[in-house]
Amino acid sequence: MNYISPIFAGFFVILIALYYLVPKKFQWHILLLGSLVFYLFSGPKYILYVLATAIITYAAAFFSEKAKSEKVASLIITLAVLSDLGIFLVLKYADFVLENINVFLPETGQLKLFSFILPLGLSFYTFSAVGYIVDVSRGKYKA
Repeated sequence: MNYISPIFAGFFVILIALYYLVPKKFQWHILLLGSLVFYLFSGPKYILYVLATAIITYAAAFFSEKAKSEKVASLIITLAVLSDLGIFLVLKYADFVLENINVFLPETGQLKLFSFILPLGLSFYTFSAVGYIVDVSRGKYKA
């Protein structure tokens, strides 16, 4: 969806109207739904990366709050951060690494590239998710 298209203008007007029509405690639901719909317009397959990051992040925040010990909570947080960053690193750098292996180690044969097309805002939402997990683990926010 192009930012200067009539479709985006209509989408934006509807999203803002819904945001202000619902009670304040449900406004974040509207923004979340609007973000997911926006991603669907850019390509349905990209929503999987966003959903995976969101589910991992929220589950980690929720279960780390409920953990019986600090050690378990720390393990949950660590695994979630590694998972979120793992998704980011694979999408962003897998082809770069495979290309270099093909160039510098030709005896391995030509490894097939993934040719990922990066989702919009990949770095932003990945690092926002990591920041959220860290903030929840430090008690700044509730999950």
